[in-house]
Amino acid sequence: MTLTENGLFHFVVFINGGSDGAAFWREAGPAIRQAAAGWLRRRSVLDPFNRVDVNAIDDVEGEVQAKLFAMAMHPERNSFDLARIRYSPQGLAGWLGRIVSNCVISYCRVYHGARKSKKTVSLEGLDFNPAMVSDAGASTLDKVIRREGIARVTECMNRLPDDEQFLLQQVFYEGVSRRALARKLGITPSDAWRRVNKATDHLLMLLAT
Repeated sequence: MTLTENGLFHFVVFINGGSDGAAFWREAGPAIRQAAAGWLRRRSVLDPFNRVDVNAIDDVEGEVQAKLFAMAMHPERNSFDLARIRYSPQGLAGWLGRIVSNCVISYCRVYHGARKSKKTVSLEGLDFNPAMVSDAGASTLDKVIRREGIARVTECMNRLPDDEQFLLQQVFYEGVSRRALARKLGITPSDAWRRVNKATDHLLMLLAT
Protein backbone atom coordinates (compact mmCIF):
# COMPACT_ATOMS: atom_id res chain seq x y z
CA MET A 1 0.00 0.00 0.00
CA THR A 2 1.38 3.40 -1.02
CA LEU A 3 0.16 6.83 0.11
CA THR A 4 1.40 10.36 -0.52
CA GLU A 5 2.00 13.39 1.70
CA ASN A 6 -1.32 14.70 0.39
CA GLY A 7 -3.05 11.55 1.58
CA LEU A 8 -1.44 11.89 5.00
CA PHE A 9 -2.61 15.51 5.27
CA HIS A 10 -6.21 14.61 4.43
CA PHE A 11 -6.08 11.66 6.83
CA VAL A 12 -5.08 13.97 9.69
CA VAL A 13 -7.91 16.38 8.87
CA PHE A 14 -10.39 13.51 8.61
CA ILE A 15 -9.36 11.56 11.71
CA ASN A 16 -9.45 14.71 13.82
CA GLY A 17 -13.11 15.20 12.91
CA GLY A 18 -12.58 18.14 10.58
CA SER A 19 -13.99 16.64 7.37
CA ASP A 20 -16.18 13.84 6.00
CA GLY A 21 -13.10 12.03 4.72
CA ALA A 22 -13.97 12.29 1.01
CA ALA A 23 -10.56 13.69 0.06
CA PHE A 24 -8.75 11.04 2.09
CA TRP A 25 -10.82 8.19 0.63
CA ARG A 26 -10.20 9.32 -2.94
CA GLU A 27 -6.56 8.40 -2.47
CA ALA A 28 -6.73 5.71 0.19
CA GLY A 29 -9.81 3.86 -1.08
CA PRO A 30 -8.16 2.14 -4.07
CA ALA A 31 -5.11 1.24 -1.97
CA ILE A 32 -7.31 -0.26 0.76
CA ARG A 33 -9.29 -2.31 -1.78
CA GLN A 34 -6.08 -3.57 -3.36
CA ALA A 35 -4.70 -4.58 0.04
CA ALA A 36 -8.00 -6.27 0.94
CA ALA A 37 -7.94 -8.23 -2.32
CA GLY A 38 -4.39 -9.40 -1.60
CA TRP A 39 -5.21 -10.63 1.91
CA LEU A 40 -8.46 -12.28 0.75
CA ARG A 41 -6.62 -14.13 -2.02
CA ARG A 42 -4.12 -15.44 0.53
CA ARG A 43 -7.09 -16.86 2.44
CA SER A 44 -8.67 -18.28 -0.75
CA VAL A 45 -11.84 -16.15 -0.59
CA LEU A 46 -12.44 -16.69 -4.30
CA ASP A 47 -15.37 -16.94 -6.68
CA PRO A 48 -15.92 -19.91 -9.05
CA PHE A 49 -13.62 -18.24 -11.60
CA ASN A 50 -10.70 -18.06 -9.13
CA ARG A 51 -11.12 -14.30 -8.74
CA VAL A 52 -11.21 -12.61 -5.35
CA ASP A 53 -14.88 -12.32 -4.34
CA VAL A 54 -15.78 -8.68 -5.00
CA ASN A 55 -18.48 -8.75 -2.32
CA ALA A 56 -15.85 -9.82 0.21
CA ILE A 57 -13.68 -6.86 -0.85
CA ASP A 58 -16.69 -4.54 -0.42
CA ASP A 59 -17.37 -5.97 3.05
CA VAL A 60 -13.76 -5.58 4.19
CA GLU A 61 -13.58 -2.05 2.81
CA GLY A 62 -16.82 -1.25 4.62
CA GLU A 63 -15.47 -2.57 7.92
CA VAL A 64 -12.27 -0.52 7.53
CA GLN A 65 -14.36 2.57 6.82
CA ALA A 66 -16.58 1.85 9.82
CA LYS A 67 -13.55 1.64 12.12
CA LEU A 68 -12.03 4.88 10.83
CA PHE A 69 -15.34 6.76 10.86
CA ALA A 70 -15.88 5.68 14.47
CA MET A 71 -12.51 7.18 15.38
CA ALA A 72 -13.16 10.38 13.42
CA MET A 73 -16.62 10.89 14.94
CA HIS A 74 -15.26 10.82 18.50
CA PRO A 75 -11.77 12.36 18.39
CA GLU A 76 -12.01 13.26 22.08
CA ARG A 77 -12.31 9.56 22.98
CA ASN A 78 -10.13 8.19 20.19
CA SER A 79 -7.26 10.65 20.04
CA PHE A 80 -4.99 9.56 17.23
CA ASP A 81 -1.30 9.73 18.06
CA LEU A 82 0.59 10.55 14.85
CA ALA A 83 3.73 9.18 16.44
CA ARG A 84 2.35 5.67 15.86
CA ILE A 85 2.65 6.23 12.11
CA ARG A 86 5.97 8.10 12.46
CA TYR A 87 4.40 11.24 10.97
CA SER A 88 4.90 9.74 7.51
CA PRO A 89 2.81 8.43 4.58
CA GLN A 90 4.73 5.16 4.78
CA GLY A 91 3.82 4.79 8.45
CA LEU A 92 0.17 5.53 7.67
CA ALA A 93 0.19 2.96 4.86
CA GLY A 94 1.59 0.31 7.21
CA TRP A 95 -0.94 1.14 9.92
CA LEU A 96 -3.86 0.98 7.47
CA GLY A 97 -2.48 -2.26 6.09
CA ARG A 98 -2.69 -3.83 9.54
CA ILE A 99 -6.29 -2.65 9.93
CA VAL A 100 -7.15 -4.18 6.54
CA SER A 101 -5.50 -7.46 7.54
CA ASN A 102 -7.46 -7.56 10.81
CA CYS A 103 -10.72 -6.84 8.98
CA VAL A 104 -10.02 -9.70 6.55
CA ILE A 105 -9.46 -12.02 9.51
CA SER A 106 -12.74 -10.80 11.02
CA TYR A 107 -14.56 -11.33 7.71
CA CYS A 108 -13.25 -14.89 7.42
CA ARG A 109 -14.24 -15.71 10.99
CA VAL A 110 -17.80 -14.60 10.29
CA TYR A 111 -18.27 -16.17 6.87
CA HIS A 112 -16.05 -19.22 7.09
CA GLY A 113 -17.60 -21.02 10.06
CA ALA A 114 -15.55 -19.79 13.02
CA ARG A 115 -18.57 -18.26 14.75
CA LYS A 116 -20.41 -21.10 16.48
CA SER A 117 -23.90 -19.87 15.61
CA LYS A 118 -23.00 -19.94 11.92
CA LYS A 119 -20.95 -23.09 11.61
CA THR A 120 -23.70 -25.00 9.83
CA VAL A 121 -25.43 -22.05 8.15
CA SER A 122 -24.11 -20.03 5.25
CA LEU A 123 -25.64 -17.92 2.50
CA GLU A 124 -23.13 -19.35 0.06
CA GLY A 125 -24.77 -21.71 -2.40
CA LEU A 126 -28.34 -20.88 -1.40
CA ASP A 127 -30.88 -20.32 -4.18
CA PHE A 128 -31.96 -16.73 -3.73
CA ASN A 129 -33.04 -16.41 -7.33
CA PRO A 130 -34.38 -19.79 -8.50
CA ALA A 131 -35.24 -18.47 -11.94
CA MET A 132 -31.52 -18.13 -12.65
CA VAL A 133 -30.85 -21.88 -12.28
CA SER A 134 -32.32 -24.63 -14.42
CA ASP A 135 -33.49 -28.00 -13.08
CA ALA A 136 -32.71 -29.59 -16.45
CA GLY A 137 -30.72 -32.78 -16.03
CA ALA A 138 -31.11 -32.92 -12.26
CA SER A 139 -32.37 -36.05 -10.56
CA THR A 140 -35.79 -36.08 -8.92
CA LEU A 141 -34.16 -36.10 -5.46
CA ASP A 142 -31.95 -33.12 -6.35
CA LYS A 143 -34.98 -31.22 -7.62
CA VAL A 144 -36.89 -31.89 -4.40
CA ILE A 145 -33.96 -30.85 -2.21
CA ARG A 146 -33.41 -27.68 -4.24
CA ARG A 147 -37.09 -26.70 -4.13
CA GLU A 148 -37.23 -27.31 -0.38
CA GLY A 149 -34.18 -25.08 0.00
CA ILE A 150 -35.80 -22.34 -2.08
CA ALA A 151 -38.98 -22.58 0.01
CA ARG A 152 -36.94 -22.32 3.24
CA VAL A 153 -35.02 -19.25 2.07
CA THR A 154 -38.22 -17.62 0.84
CA GLU A 155 -39.99 -18.34 4.13
CA CYS A 156 -37.18 -16.79 6.18
CA MET A 157 -36.89 -13.81 3.84
CA ASN A 158 -40.60 -13.11 4.27
CA ARG A 159 -40.14 -13.02 8.05
CA LEU A 160 -37.61 -10.18 7.81
CA PRO A 161 -38.62 -6.50 8.13
CA ASP A 162 -39.26 -4.80 4.78
CA ASP A 163 -36.05 -2.76 4.90
CA GLU A 164 -33.90 -5.86 5.50
CA GLN A 165 -35.71 -7.75 2.73
CA PHE A 166 -34.97 -4.88 0.34
CA LEU A 167 -31.26 -4.88 1.21
CA LEU A 168 -30.84 -8.63 0.76
CA GLN A 169 -32.88 -8.65 -2.45
CA GLN A 170 -30.63 -5.94 -3.88
CA VAL A 171 -27.42 -7.75 -2.93
CA PHE A 172 -28.32 -11.42 -3.49
CA TYR A 173 -31.15 -11.32 -6.06
CA GLU A 174 -30.03 -8.34 -8.15
CA GLY A 175 -26.28 -8.66 -7.59
CA VAL A 176 -25.90 -5.01 -6.52
CA SER A 177 -22.58 -4.34 -4.79
CA ARG A 178 -22.45 -2.67 -1.38
CA ARG A 179 -20.81 0.38 -2.97
CA ALA A 180 -23.56 0.70 -5.61
CA LEU A 181 -26.20 0.14 -2.93
CA ALA A 182 -24.74 3.00 -0.89
CA ARG A 183 -25.01 5.30 -3.91
CA LYS A 184 -28.59 4.18 -4.54
CA LEU A 185 -29.63 4.86 -0.94
CA GLY A 186 -27.59 8.03 -0.54
CA ILE A 187 -25.58 6.65 2.40
CA THR A 188 -21.90 5.97 3.00
CA PRO A 189 -20.40 2.60 1.98
CA SER A 190 -19.76 1.86 5.66
CA ASP A 191 -23.44 2.41 6.45
CA ALA A 192 -24.43 0.12 3.58
CA TRP A 193 -22.02 -2.53 4.82
CA ARG A 194 -23.40 -2.36 8.37
CA ARG A 195 -27.02 -2.55 7.21
CA VAL A 196 -26.44 -5.49 4.85
CA ASN A 197 -24.41 -7.28 7.51
CA LYS A 198 -27.17 -6.81 10.09
CA ALA A 199 -29.81 -8.10 7.65
CA THR A 200 -27.58 -11.06 6.74
CA ASP A 201 -27.07 -11.95 10.41
CA HIS A 202 -30.84 -11.80 10.95
CA LEU A 203 -31.52 -14.10 8.00
CA LEU A 204 -28.82 -16.56 9.11
CA MET A 205 -30.37 -16.65 12.58
CA LEU A 206 -33.77 -17.49 11.09
CA LEU A 207 -32.27 -20.17 8.83
CA ALA A 208 -30.49 -21.73 11.82
CA THR A 209 -33.69 -22.07 13.91
